[in-house]
Amino acid sequence: MVKKYCPGCGRISFSACREDWYCPYCREDISRQPDYGINETVHLGGKNEAGEIGAGKDSRIITA
Repeated sequence: MVKKYCPGCGRISFSACREDWYCPYCREDISRQPDYGINETVHLGGKNEAGEIGAGKDSRIITA
């Protein structure tokens, strides 16, 4: 099982499937967002041109 951060609503979702992945809360397509292990900390930085989250110097840390 993996988790992903949704930049649309700021929530974490979990899934065993890694194909098309839509946020269960706001329905944004987060398929291109990075996968994180179930016990891995999510480091948030700014969005790049593709809307993907990257680790930044002043990253917020979200754990779920």
